[in-house]
Amino acid sequence: MTVSRAALVLLAAAIGLGALVGAGFLPSDSSGGASGAADTWVAAGASLPMLEGADVITGNAVTLARFKDKPLVVNVWASWCVECAAEAAALRRFADEHRAGVGLLGIDVEDSRIDARRFYREVGWQHPSIFDPMERLAARLNLGQLPTTIFLDREHRVVRRIAGASTLAELERALRQAQGAS
Repeated sequence: MTVSRAALVLLAAAIGLGALVGAGFLPSDSSGGASGAADTWVAAGASLPMLEGADVITGNAVTLARFKDKPLVVNVWASWCVECAAEAAALRRFADEHRAGVGLLGIDVEDSRIDARRFYREVGWQHPSIFDPMERLAARLNLGQLPTTIFLDREHRVVRRIAGASTLAELERALRQAQGAS
């Protein structure tokens, strides 16, 4: 039995695609919101790796312990990211509306402090963001794109993950899911 070259190419492509999906570089499901972004890259119930570092604005230490017993939203962003800028106003409004009951933590990647601080001023953010210029923290999160927003329940288990810019409605929907998971 002879296998044609075309069949071998298709088989190799299928194996490669499967490997990318399995490694988290491509979504296994595209059930995200209006942007079509996938939200299934992290298994429900998984815990995030320890996230700690210096705040991009103050330089003070930031850890997950700061958000104990609260649902937590982790937003990974960069000042040069077009989609990050597109969702910034929605994220600011979301943070303002939920300041008392929900933690919000940013992780600023591949950036300079000067550019990150300028971005913060321009978009009016007030929540802490860990400065991660070498992507050491972000690499442990298996990101597919920027921005990525991860919703955690009160025990800080992953409930939902959105890759790409989110609208306020998508953020609210994901928060309801995180609050219901505890």
